Order: sequence, then C-alpha cells, then structure tokens
Amino acid sequence: MTKYAWIIDAAEDEPSIIGPSDAPEDLQDRLVDGKGLHFRLYDDDDELCLKGRLISVNADTMAGNYSEEAFGPLDDFGAPAYGCTRIDYLHPKTEQWETL
Repeated sequence: MTKYAWIIDAAEDEPSIIGPSDAPEDLQDRLVDGKGLHFRLYDDDDELCLKGRLISVNADTMAGNYSEEAFGPLDDFGAPAYGCTRIDYLHPKTEQWETL
C-alpha cells in the first residue's frame, strides 16, 4: 500500500479522480475534505493539463520538502493519461509555485 494519495480536481465535465488504486482510505477521506498540497500538471508544451492535491504520511513532503511520493500524481496518472511531463507544487509556507 502506498503512503500517499492524490486527487485530480474535477473539471466541468469530469468527476474527481483519486489515486493511486492502493491509496489508504484515511488519506482519501482527507482529500475529499479538501486537505492536501495543491499541484499542477503540465505537458511538454507547458500547457496546464490538470490540477489537484496530494496528501502524504511523510511530514517532510507535507511541509514542502518534497520526496519521491511528490511525483506520484505525475507518474501514476498525469504522464500515462495526459502526457504530462512536469509537476509544480504550491509551497505551503512560501505560497509560491515550485517545479519538481
């Protein structure tokens, strides 16, 4: 089981998507409640494709000191489904977007 979960915020014509498939239920519930770090996924033309939030049991990642699971939304969903090549996070302290 993974130690993180992400949600792709719903577009007008699409439901929200939560992943990965083995994400812990308690983390999924926290995402549904609006918790998590905001991220944006971009393609190789720098076009914004998807927005969402990540939540992790790793306190460092949640504080903006990103580790491997921060790439989860890109690796698990953004790259295979939409051809995304970049993920940016809104840093929780500086409130600036950071590219990983």
